[in-house]
Amino acid sequence: MGHNVGYINPWGEKGETRIIVNGHTGLPSLFEKPYYYPWNNVKDEEDLTFLEKHDFVIVPFYGGFLDWIIRAKETTKAKIFAITDIELNALPYAKHEALTKIVKVAKMVDWLASSNPDFTPLLKAVRKDVVEVGGWCLFNEIHKKYILAPKEKNRNLIAIGCSNSGYNRDILNNLCVFKELKKLYSKLRGYLYYVHPKNIKSIKELIEEIEVEDVCLMPEYSWEQFLQVYSQNYLAIHMYSFRVVSRLAQDSAALGIPMVGGDVNYANRLCFPDISVDPFAVDKAVEFVDKLLKDDDFYNEVRDKALKEVEYYNRENIKSRIIKVVENEEATQEIQE
Repeated sequence: MGHNVGYINPWGEKGETRIIVNGHTGLPSLFEKPYYYPWNNVKDEEDLTFLEKHDFVIVPFYGGFLDWIIRAKETTKAKIFAITDIELNALPYAKHEALTKIVKVAKMVDWLASSNPDFTPLLKAVRKDVVEVGGWCLFNEIHKKYILAPKEKNRNLIAIGCSNSGYNRDILNNLCVFKELKKLYSKLRGYLYYVHPKNIKSIKELIEEIEVEDVCLMPEYSWEQFLQVYSQNYLAIHMYSFRVVSRLAQDSAALGIPMVGGDVNYANRLCFPDISVDPFAVDKAVEFVDKLLKDDDFYNEVRDKALKEVEYYNRENIKSRIIKVVENEEATQEIQE
């Protein structure tokens, strides 16, 4: 669109780098030449006026960035487009001071966008003009390369969630569902993704204590490598209780992989409404997986619905939501001038 966009990158190590991934860091790639500022390079900068050279700067709107945003707004004329990535289930445990800061920054930034539709009503009670981005953008041309027809897959291969270095991501729920399924289908193999090397030992100990067999721990991949490997699964289980944008649910839907998952996630409810369950309802999850494995018509109905509904996260759709508010602001400024 020709906008000069800066981005405060919470994870990247380089500056001028385009990151293609379904996540917060993928949002700037919607624009022609985004400039990525690694967080470690700018968090302690005293003079932030360099931000003013951009039409606007996209900044993650969550805890560790709030003080920095306040400083940027109080000491520069930079336009800040804050996009949320807050785990809603953490809000009830936040200190009053943290909640005060969230409200203050929400009112202070030039634009505030919600990445999770479930967060939008609460944010709009603080600030009426919240932009609903809806989620992380999917790069459909990448997913489409790895979509496999059900007949091309081994029905015994099932994804059973994901892990990472910081949280267990409801691994207990997923393993318990898989254990019950093994009683019905002894040949099933479950694949747990994004297992950090430092967690392998503890996860294996948990698997042994639960007494479940045929669980495969999959390493961390680049996003596209992950899609290629993940696409082999016939279906997925992710009893996710985190109230966030579920990237695993998004990728599952875009690859046409039915996911029996926690209903607290908007992505699960949108793309898999017929098989979303309470994240602790082991019996109900087992029931749905059993039906998917036995009933091809049901499986295909769930799959087709997911492939259709996931277009909500299409890159162009999310881009239009962001651009619309920016261009409306620019048009208003031109009229005022």
